[in-house]
Amino acid sequence: MGDAPQFTLASLWTDALPVVRWVAVVWTVVLMLWSVLVPTFSAPDEPQHVNLIVDATRFSPFEWVAPRDADMSTVIQEAQEQYGYFGPPGDLGSGERRLGGRAEGNALPRDARPGYSELLLGDGVPGTRVNQMAQHPPLYYRTASWVLQVIPDWRGLPFDRVIGLLRLLSVLAMAPLPLILAGIAARLNGRESLTVAAAVSVFLVPQLAHLGSVVSNDPLLVVLSALLTLLLARVITGDLSNRTARWVGGVLLTALLTKAFALFLIPAIAAAYVGAARAERDKWRLALRQLLRAGALGAFALLWYGENLIRFGGVQPSVSPPPLAAEQGALSDWVQRALMVQTQTFWGRFGWAETGFGGGTALALSGLLLVVVAVGAYRRNGLLLAMMLLPGTMISLITLAQSTRYFDLEGTIRAVQGRYFFVSLAGLLVLGVAGLQRALPDGLAPWTWAPVVVAGALLHAQSWVTSLRYFWTVPDDRALGTALRSMLAWQAWPPRLVQGVALLAVIVGAVLLRGLVHHARTLVVVDDDVPGGDRALAAALDPST
Repeated sequence: MGDAPQFTLASLWTDALPVVRWVAVVWTVVLMLWSVLVPTFSAPDEPQHVNLIVDATRFSPFEWVAPRDADMSTVIQEAQEQYGYFGPPGDLGSGERRLGGRAEGNALPRDARPGYSELLLGDGVPGTRVNQMAQHPPLYYRTASWVLQVIPDWRGLPFDRVIGLLRLLSVLAMAPLPLILAGIAARLNGRESLTVAAAVSVFLVPQLAHLGSVVSNDPLLVVLSALLTLLLARVITGDLSNRTARWVGGVLLTALLTKAFALFLIPAIAAAYVGAARAERDKWRLALRQLLRAGALGAFALLWYGENLIRFGGVQPSVSPPPLAAEQGALSDWVQRALMVQTQTFWGRFGWAETGFGGGTALALSGLLLVVVAVGAYRRNGLLLAMMLLPGTMISLITLAQSTRYFDLEGTIRAVQGRYFFVSLAGLLVLGVAGLQRALPDGLAPWTWAPVVVAGALLHAQSWVTSLRYFWTVPDDRALGTALRSMLAWQAWPPRLVQGVALLAVIVGAVLLRGLVHHARTLVVVDDDVPGGDRALAAALDPST
């Protein structure tokens, strides 16, 4: 495996199976549809992310704002007023975040929607709320601000359309994920059936689609951590080349400058290089040298974290920590609530975690996923499992432990988010489909993708129906047709454009389904029940071989 062709970004596409490329196309179109499902500003910290991106357009190349000095601009608050973030239906401007639906008749006419320049004219009052997003590294915000600045007259565009463009930037960042998942499976196992199943597994977690279609720094981190998992899959299967080590270091550096959660990727890198050295005991020295090479490149991020440590006393200084609970609740109550919040926000709680999967559904899905992951992980190399799952596990455990300090008798849960595990989602999904394939009869191995596609379609359909009724209807009329008309009326984009993307999703989805069936039929079972054209290229997942 160490002699395989060297990795390039272009190889994600060129080396992918044709059917996997179609998965990536469908995934991208589906993300585009998800970007219109949730109202403007109604995603986790989306107003804060937008505020910091706009602020960054005014900064010089080497200027950044101190975490405690970043205020929410009243321009953003005015935009929230204009675009329906505040107030109950029919009563905009109440000052309270709108919970629930929007009526079609309350949508601001498109030709009356203000742009940033127009909103700025009324901005004479300094902000009073701290923007906690300034505690994050600047790469995402800098990149998004540069994208804004190349858009002609972005300040004159309706501001909801500017936010729509920033959402599409997240879609672009998340688009390669099926190709990366397929690459991980191909490197670690080599079976085409598992490679295809890994690619379509991206549809299993609706929260991932929601997160990948709103303004946030999370999509970039998710893709970078998945890309790092692919690179480490190459490492642990014997690729100790200088080029791969530089890629590992470069991706780590980029991730570290995106979000501090990337610090937890460092143990995964160490596990991969130690695993490569253990597989070929005469290469310990080479593995250590390449680990140091990768680490030295990633260490440039210490310029950011070191400055924070010196100036603010922490690698990621807390801007406005939540108050400690005046009275601590019972530990059993905390466990029950934390488990519920963790599982729901992993599978799908949309908007500001307002609607989505119920607790029972989320627990059942989590239990099923853990079973297939356990089957997929059975008898696997421990260092490989650490490489794939350790970062997300560490983040989840640490944030859960921290949340106990803020749990009060009323059941308030803070700092618990299932999406924090997404830095290890690539490894989790690959192990999950590997477990599913193990559980299927040998003759059905080429069809491993089928239950994944069915489950993904059902989960997305439920997510859309729930979200449409919550965000885009009012109590007097909960019909889906009403919800769709309301969504189109409030939308930043012309209705015909949204409808065209929906039609495109149906067309490319049909093409993909036909391609999946055709591909499965070509993988016939031959000697020893090994699917023809589906032979394993590597045994890295099984230390006994």
